[in-house]
Amino acid sequence: MVRCLEGAARLHRGTLTSGSGVTDVRLGPEFRPEVVDGLLTGIHEPGTSHYDLVRAFVPEPLLAAASRHEEAEGYLVHEFGDSCLVLAGETGPLSPPVP
Repeated sequence: MVRCLEGAARLHRGTLTSGSGVTDVRLGPEFRPEVVDGLLTGIHEPGTSHYDLVRAFVPEPLLAAASRHEEAEGYLVHEFGDSCLVLAGETGPLSPPVP
């Protein structure tokens, strides 16, 4: 969905407009979202295209810290695993979850 929204906005010079079309948008660390400011996603392993999608929203050091935390706590990955919510805003050190 993120790719569709960002692709549609790119076709219309940054304005999100409904319609049909095709996009060549590639989401990854070099991509800066223009219209999407949050992401609800599963937890994905490094090297996958879904992980690259998250890299478009989260700075690499923070994502690496989150990955270490997920592994240490035994979070589940893929479609039937745990999820995370990523929102635009200032990113600081990854803090442990509040009990």
